Amino acid sequence: TSKMSSMVLQNMDENKINSTTTACPANPEEVKLSACPYLMQERLLMPQVRWYQREAFVFLTVEVMDCQTPDISVLEDKLYFRGVGGSEMQTYELDIELLQPINTKNSRYAVRPRVVEFRLVKEENIWWERLLKDKIRQHWLRVDFQNWRDEDDVGEEKEPFEEMSWNTMMEGFTRHEKISGGPNPLELAREQNDVIKKSIDEFGQENFSKKLEDIRRENDEKERRIAAQQQELQDRKRFYEGNAPPHVRAQIPKLFKEDADKEEPRIVEIDIDD
Repeated sequence: TSKMSSMVLQNMDENKINSTTTACPANPEEVKLSACPYLMQERLLMPQVRWYQREAFVFLTVEVMDCQTPDISVLEDKLYFRGVGGSEMQTYELDIELLQPINTKNSRYAVRPRVVEFRLVKEENIWWERLLKDKIRQHWLRVDFQNWRDEDDVGEEKEPFEEMSWNTMMEGFTRHEKISGGPNPLELAREQNDVIKKSIDEFGQENFSKKLEDIRRENDEKERRIAAQQQELQDRKRFYEGNAPPHVRAQIPKLFKEDADKEEPRIVEIDIDD
């Protein structure tokens, strides 16, 4: 009996040791989060970009090395780039809205060993005050001072690129269609424009003009209503300033104020019987 009891106690001790070992929490420092399949999703990085301009062109340099087959799409006021490159072959993505429209048919791009370059033809020969429509300064975007010229300093100079090495944007559109399996962005934009034009035609120019006139009348009526309320507000304020007792007049600056979060003025009733 004593022998059997000792064997039972020994088994219980072994089970306790095994359960403690298997239930021991992992040390956070030993866990490799980078190897977790749930965390190994593709991260899109923003590439560094340089730019400069001439009267008729805008030049962009996207700093991604060894990017052989980038996905490129360009519309009149937008540019999209996505490619794999760099020393660790990571995925970079650039999606920007330009300050002014460009000529997509005549614009070009070139894939170099260390960068991808864009020569965007301006729709109008004017100097842009900045590259992006958004005025907020972006940390990834900087001026290419090596090639920058002021408007007064530009003369008859040869641009620093080889004409034969540039691809048309239509080639980029074709590649985008093959890689993504989706529609060509340029064709998609044209189809959307055709749908809008067709809707206007079906609605009828006469009905369209009538709808615009109705919207104008509604806006005019709203402006008249707001103006009347503002006038009522001023009339009440002048009345209370001239007729209300002192303790009421002291409340006027606080009570007669416009709410900054609302379009219409705030009107407050004041009891002057006190």
